[in-house]
Amino acid sequence: MNKKETTDKMVGVFMPPHFLNYLGLYTIFTGLTKATPLRTAFFNWVKKTSENLPEKKLIENVIKKYQSEWDALKSVENENEKMTVDEFFIHFKNTIAKEMLKKAVSDEVLRKILQRLKQ
Repeated sequence: MNKKETTDKMVGVFMPPHFLNYLGLYTIFTGLTKATPLRTAFFNWVKKTSENLPEKKLIENVIKKYQSEWDALKSVENENEKMTVDEFFIHFKNTIAKEMLKKAVSDEVLRKILQRLKQ
């Protein structure tokens, strides 16, 4: 299989057998690849969703989510005193970074979010 050079990334998805069956039949009938209708549906979803929740606002919401998690964690976890608050904050940010990288968040957005978190 010859792959053209692209910046696109693969995203896998599980779906019920009857959806996959329909998708297979549809692609046979239309001559399209399975990726084409899925990509179209996803692009339409992103377009519609981002009208109400633009990326900038989404980033702000993620920052608020992580800040709330940190604020709740630091008081509870600090009671164990296994780490200093500074060490625990670094550990928390490293955990967030791993999660965001696993979710394919760009390095630029990752840095922006981590820089905005307050200890």
